[in-house]
Amino acid sequence: GVCVLVVSHMLLRSVSQGLQSLNDVLFAKSIQKLSRNQAKRAVTGLLALDMGFHVKANYGSISRILDRGFRATHTVLSRLFLHLIPQFVELVIVAYIISRRAGPAMGAGSVLTVVSYAVFTLLTVRKRNSFLRDMNNHDNKAT
Repeated sequence: GVCVLVVSHMLLRSVSQGLQSLNDVLFAKSIQKLSRNQAKRAVTGLLALDMGFHVKANYGSISRILDRGFRATHTVLSRLFLHLIPQFVELVIVAYIISRRAGPAMGAGSVLTVVSYAVFTLLTVRKRNSFLRDMNNHDNKAT
C-alpha cells in the first residue's frame, strides 16, 4: 500500500523532472535567441546615445546594470515560455475537467485558488524586488 504510493510518487517526480529538462533543452535555443536579440537592442540603444553621455558615464556601473538587465530578460523569457504559458494551459484543462466532473463551482474554486496564490506570490516578489533594487542602487553608488 504505502510503499507502492511512495515508489509511484518518486517515479512520477522523476518523470516530471525529466520532462521539464527535456522542455528546457528543446526551447533553450529559442530563448537564447530572444535574449540575444533583446541584449543587442539594449547595446544598440546605449551606443546611439550622444557623446555627452559617454563622456560622463561611469562604465563600471553601466556594465553591471546591463548585465543585470540581460540576466533578468533571460529569466523572464524563460519563465514565461517554459513555465507560465504551459501552466496556464494546464490550469484551463484541469479547470474544465473539474467543472465537468464536479460542477462549475468546483472548477471556479480551483481557478480562484490558483489565482489567489499567484497574486500572493506576485505581491511577495514585488516586495523582495524593492529590497533588491535598493541593494543595486547602493552597489551602483559605491562605484
